[in-house]
Amino acid sequence: MRDTKNVLLIVIDQLRADCVFGELAAHIDLPNLRGLMDDAVTFQRHFSVVNPCGPSRASLLTGQYAMNHRSVRNGTPLRHDIPNVATEMRKSGYLPMLFGYTDTSQDPRVFHANDPALRTYEHYMNGFEEVVEMRFEMSYPWRAHLINQGYELATFADLFHPVSPTGGVPKINDPAPYKAKDSDTAFLTDQFLAIMPAYAKESWFAHLTYIRPHPPLIAPAPFNDMYDPTKLPLPKRFDDPADEVAIHPFFEPSPPNRTPAGNVKGFPDLAPSDENTQTLRAIYFGLITEVDEHIGRVIKFLKDSGQYDNTLIVVTADHGEMLGDRHSWGKFSVHEAAYHTPLIIREPGNAAQAGTIVTAPPKQSTSRPQFWIGSVKISRTRWTVDRCCLFYVVLCRMIGALTHSQSLISVNRKHPRSGKKRLALAPAIHRWQSCATPILRWSNLRRIFRQFYLITRNWASRKTSRTNRSIKVISIG
Repeated sequence: MRDTKNVLLIVIDQLRADCVFGELAAHIDLPNLRGLMDDAVTFQRHFSVVNPCGPSRASLLTGQYAMNHRSVRNGTPLRHDIPNVATEMRKSGYLPMLFGYTDTSQDPRVFHANDPALRTYEHYMNGFEEVVEMRFEMSYPWRAHLINQGYELATFADLFHPVSPTGGVPKINDPAPYKAKDSDTAFLTDQFLAIMPAYAKESWFAHLTYIRPHPPLIAPAPFNDMYDPTKLPLPKRFDDPADEVAIHPFFEPSPPNRTPAGNVKGFPDLAPSDENTQTLRAIYFGLITEVDEHIGRVIKFLKDSGQYDNTLIVVTADHGEMLGDRHSWGKFSVHEAAYHTPLIIREPGNAAQAGTIVTAPPKQSTSRPQFWIGSVKISRTRWTVDRCCLFYVVLCRMIGALTHSQSLISVNRKHPRSGKKRLALAPAIHRWQSCATPILRWSNLRRIFRQFYLITRNWASRKTSRTNRSIKVISIG
């Protein structure tokens, strides 16, 4: 077998970071993700740059802020000609396989008005090869699987209503109408494991996206009642919702529109009581454990097939979930829980950094210019990686530095002035002249960034009587 180099990008929808590491992590059983963390570098101050799903994934896969790619809502089209990880991987000879979805609304300028691609906000991003369609509002292969297994589906929406095991009135934590082996999470993993063995002898790129724990909060047995709601910590919040509203006028319309009832089907009058809140949180935890179980199956497949040691594995989420914090649910919030997401990168050949936990947030420094390009903070004197989407760093590694023996991530390199150890891109990543595509030739771009810095610095230093030039960053929550 020739020397293959694979990339597996796993994105878990609406997964809070503190469920993987943080205050809630102690209450959730995640043996496979934590086992992967022991063999990887984990970034604990990683944040999505926007939500909901469509804009966040657009930023994740293009390396651009929403203000640049301009797909700012689910349903807002993304320009067809914006480079993304799939189009760049194709330039290096990879077939970007998609198992799941990217929630990309297509550019109407390049499709006929009657094209079905324009009738959904869940289309796949340009450049990807949709191997298994697993879209939240479509999922036709999964529907077909359930029908073939003998499930009777009056409507697709019925799959998201809990069913009482005794035939009585259902409760919010009753199980889903399908078995765990037939869940959407299990089906997607089954399809991945059924297809990928054929690619074992060639380099591949696969984007595997799990819908769960995205609402509706419904889980098959035993995940529906795996955790005792009475033993879980309460959400972070003031006792009185009015105190949350008083923080800022933005919050006045927010809590009434993001209630527990909106996260479960069949209970439109569900009261926002502590009992209901804790029950829904327990279901959310159960869904995360279900996803963890199937990620374990994927990792086992890689190890059993001898591909684990030549596969770059990235696990992250598109955004977080309020989960009752601040008396709010969903992700339409300014609070940290809606944006703080896990990031785990396991790079082959980087055993020296296995188990490393990166907790430092980005440093705010006025002594040198710093810019953000998708995920990489560029400094005039060095490159550092601290937070936001790191995927374009991974892309650069695969396209531009695969021929080098150095590691992608180095934690032992010292800052040139402070002497403190920092996470940094290894020397191979500095050799942008060897990159296969012009878009990655950062050596030229850095000079442009330097000029931009000089211009903005000169503008900010001008004395005026009309404005105060100091800039403050306020963090709410």
